[in-house]
Amino acid sequence: MNSKLVLKKSDGNFECPNCSSRYTNARSLRAHCKRKHGVTVTVFEKKTIVHKQEQAKARKARWTATKTAIRAMRAKPIKASKRDTFTFANARLRGAHEAVNPFVKIGESTIPGAGRGLLAAIDLLPGDICTAYDGTKVFVEQKDHAYACELGVTKRKSWLLGLNDPVAGSGLGTFVNRECRERSGCLKNCQLARLGNAICIKVTKPVPTGKELFTTYSRGYRF
Repeated sequence: MNSKLVLKKSDGNFECPNCSSRYTNARSLRAHCKRKHGVTVTVFEKKTIVHKQEQAKARKARWTATKTAIRAMRAKPIKASKRDTFTFANARLRGAHEAVNPFVKIGESTIPGAGRGLLAAIDLLPGDICTAYDGTKVFVEQKDHAYACELGVTKRKSWLLGLNDPVAGSGLGTFVNRECRERSGCLKNCQLARLGNAICIKVTKPVPTGKELFTTYSRGYRF
């Protein structure tokens, strides 16, 4: 099938190249040429200067809108999905020594000469209970209060002696080192808290994965 080029006339009509029939609609012209003459036509409408200027303005407006949207997306902060804080029940499972997918782990302290410390195994948020402070309950006041927590008086005053070495299934609160104000990045980010008859470690500042936990201790730490 032959194909012919048809230009739009100055009066706005399209003229058949074979019989001079005129149509205002390009679709009608194509149907006429195909039905009457067995030819296809390609309609070409010559653009005026005003039309070209309007199209250029429209393209510029679309590009400006696109750039504005891109800048807004780049400037918008990406919010991390908020999760519930870890409870003491969570800490009993995942804050224990040798736990599966643990909250914390024992590692070399970032304070020189401090030995072992407690590190975050995942990102911890303020309010998280990350582990328990387990140990041995005694009823005689200890001379060394470094790892002895006074439980207060119920029927009889008692103290909780921290663990010397980690025990499978036990909390690792003993291994939280005292903050070191002389060293950057070694400031308090958690605290000891009491929940019922238990003592736990509660996070007070965001602690990224791999960072060490620090708290403050005082003589005869009382609960």
